[in-house]
Amino acid sequence: MRELEEEATVRRLPDGQACAARIRRQENGAVVLVFPCLPAACEIGAGALVEIQSPSALFLGEVSHLDTGSFTVTVEHYLPQSAVDQIGEAWSPNGQHSAGKH
Repeated sequence: MRELEEEATVRRLPDGQACAARIRRQENGAVVLVFPCLPAACEIGAGALVEIQSPSALFLGEVSHLDTGSFTVTVEHYLPQSAVDQIGEAWSPNGQHSAGKH
């Protein structure tokens, strides 16, 4: 993972509400997120499994540390956006794998 600072959304898995955040930094397999205001509806706390979507990547991980206005996510899986796009292209809109069609 490379160092970056960018806008992102974060949501609790499997079906939580997407909340706006900003990736402040990445360090040692973790992502630190900053929130202007984390809505209570996000229900994100220590130990929560989350998805972070940014323009450059998709991160899946666990909230390992909370602080006022920010938290740290230990990243379990990381996909650059180019790989996410390729996966999306391999599947049709109705969920059928396009490579299997003849």
